[in-house]
Amino acid sequence: MLYGFFSLSSQVAVYKTDNVCAAFLANINTTIDVIVNFSGNSYRLPAWSVSILPDCKNIVFNTAK
Repeated sequence: MLYGFFSLSSQVAVYKTDNVCAAFLANINTTIDVIVNFSGNSYRLPAWSVSILPDCKNIVFNTAK
C-alpha cells in the first residue's frame, strides 16, 4: 500500500499488485471542494468525501454523492 498527501486537506491510498490497482482519494476539508491530479488525471473531490477508483483511473463511488 502506498499512502500520501496531495495537500494538507487531500490524501491518497493506493493498493497495487503486478496487475491490479485500486485507489482511494480523500478530501478531508469540511467546506471546500478540491481538484487533485492523480496518475495523470484530474479529479474533483467534494468536501469531506472519499472517492473510490477500483482501477486507479475511474471514480465509481464518492461518499458525498
